[in-house]
Amino acid sequence: MSFQTASEYKNGDYSINNMDIRAGELGIKLFGRGNRITNSRIEVTDSRAGIYIFGPDNVIENNIIVFRGTPQTNSAAPIKLHHGDGTVIRNNLIILEHMSGRQAVSLIETQGIELSGNRVFGAAEFVRLYAGSDGMRLGPNALGDARDAPALDDEVRRADAVPGSAEPGRLAGPR
Repeated sequence: MSFQTASEYKNGDYSINNMDIRAGELGIKLFGRGNRITNSRIEVTDSRAGIYIFGPDNVIENNIIVFRGTPQTNSAAPIKLHHGDGTVIRNNLIILEHMSGRQAVSLIETQGIELSGNRVFGAAEFVRLYAGSDGMRLGPNALGDARDAPALDDEVRRADAVPGSAEPGRLAGPR
């Protein structure tokens, strides 16, 4: 798939909700518009991206994203969007472990997104813009040192760390 603009993406309409994903270099990779990733825990260890979405008008909300290991590219980040116009990134807990100088969100050819209510620990900067990205709506977000991140273990429930995350797990195809 090779798209030149955000308007060329078809509906993806996938919903990933209340999932526990542990992966090597990439946690979730989706193409299309209208996808939702909510109330999930995503951990990656050989870091390219925790969530990598190609396409506009997606929602990434109420997730715990843990990003560790050696970044594979300069744009490697817990959340990475390509042509992600109109995407909402809200109320996520993002932890970068043992990574100095990294960003929590990478935007590539992405415009007009909303970032609000996110708590980020261990990142040098919240967002890094690449080729043709601008026009963010930034709400209140918190950026802190990795040493101050909440302790997460296998028994931590998403509802304890991320407000509003209590629905049962589901992975649904197009709505």
